[in-house]
Amino acid sequence: MTLIKAIILAIIQGITEFLPISSSGHLAIVQILFNIKEGNVFFSQVLHFGTLLSILLVYHKQVINMIVEFFKMLASLIKREKIELNHYQKLALYIILATIPTVFIALYIEKYLDQLYMSLSLIGVFFIITAILIYYIDINLYSKTRRITKAGAPRVLAIGAVQGIAALPGISRSGSTIFISHALGINKKDAVDFSFLLAIPAMFGGFILGLKDIYKEGATVSFDLNAIVGLIVSFITGVLAIRLIKVLANNKKFHVFSYYLVVLGIVCIVANYL
Repeated sequence: MTLIKAIILAIIQGITEFLPISSSGHLAIVQILFNIKEGNVFFSQVLHFGTLLSILLVYHKQVINMIVEFFKMLASLIKREKIELNHYQKLALYIILATIPTVFIALYIEKYLDQLYMSLSLIGVFFIITAILIYYIDINLYSKTRRITKAGAPRVLAIGAVQGIAALPGISRSGSTIFISHALGINKKDAVDFSFLLAIPAMFGGFILGLKDIYKEGATVSFDLNAIVGLIVSFITGVLAIRLIKVLANNKKFHVFSYYLVVLGIVCIVANYL
C-alpha cells in the first residue's frame, strides 16, 4: 500500500467514523475502487485505534468520572451501603446495558460481512436508509427533553440494538444511534454524547477482536511509516469530526448529510450494474 492510499483511508476512517455517513460503507467503497483485499488487517486496526484515541480525548472528563463513580458504586455494594445512583453511575450502567445487544447483533452480522462488503448495490441501499434516518433527526416529531439518565432500560436496550445493526456497511453508527435516541425522546445533546460514549466499548471490543484475528491468521504486523501516519491522521480527523458533529447538532444541520448519502447511495446502486 502506498503512503497516499494510507492517508486516504485514514482520513476516511477518521471523518466517517463519527460523522453520520458510515465509515464501514465508505471504506468498503474504497476497498472496491482500489482493489484492496485481505492482508491489511493490521493497518485497519491501527486506524480504528486512532479514532478510539480521538473519542477518548474529547470525552476524557466524562470517561474518567464514569470509571471513578462506577468503582465507588461497586465499593458501596461490597460494603452493603445504601446507594443512590448519581449521573455518572447511571450513565456507566446504561452504557454497559446498551453494549449487551450491540455485541450479540454485531457478532451475528459479522458472519456475513465479507459478502456485504463486496455488494455495492446493498451498500447503496444502506446509505439511503441512513439518509432517511438522519434527515428526520432535525425534525421535531417527538418531545425531546428527556435526559439520557432518565431513559430507562427498554430505551437504552433499543439504542444498543440499533448500534449493533449499524455493523452493516452503509448504516451509520452515530447517525442511527442519535436518531433512535432522539426518536425515543432523548434531548439532542444527550443523544449525541451518549452515542459517542457508547461507541467506546464497541470500538474497543472491535479493536481487541481485530488483534485476535491478526494473531489467529498470522497476518503481517508492520508498524511502518504507513501505520504511523495512518494513526496520526485518523486521530486528528476523528477529533475534528467529533467537534463538527457537536456543532451541527446544536444548529440543526444534520440533514445536510442526508443529501450526500442519497446521491452516494444511488451512485453505488447504478455502478453495481454497469
